[in-house]
Amino acid sequence: VFTKVLGENQAGVFILRYRNKFMSKNVIIEKYNHLLVLETGKTIDLRKSRLIKLVLMNDGILLVKSKYNSSIRSNELYGQKLNFDLKPESAPTFLTSALAREFGDRGNFGMRISDNHKHLSLLYTSKGDDGKFVLHHRLYNAQTFELIHSKDVLLPFLFEDFLIKDF
Repeated sequence: VFTKVLGENQAGVFILRYRNKFMSKNVIIEKYNHLLVLETGKTIDLRKSRLIKLVLMNDGILLVKSKYNSSIRSNELYGQKLNFDLKPESAPTFLTSALAREFGDRGNFGMRISDNHKHLSLLYTSKGDDGKFVLHHRLYNAQTFELIHSKDVLLPFLFEDFLIKDF
């Protein structure tokens, strides 16, 4: 089991536990008090999906996961907020989708949270109709998941020639 410290705040210390590096099937979030006594834990079922991002925010925990939709062969991205007691504040919100290039393609979503935790920036790529590289950027309100800005850029090189790992 791998362990990652999500962070510490006035509510306690938050830990992420997972069994494989792909963060699929399920993950466990644990909340400890400041004396490192386990207070609660929550198992997040990731059947047919994978964890993209889990961030300790000022007002809760931001959970973003990608789920494969086999009927349209695409990877769909969903965001959800949990409170500090690890209870969902709302149902998962659909953010965007990207067509899967081949069977088993999990998508190549890259994501960053602004330093003030107000914005969620999402970057992903796809193959254009002419085989060229299309870079997609989406900017969301990190509290409400409302889309603030969207931009798709066609780049003048073949999709197979590049793999963006980070931004």
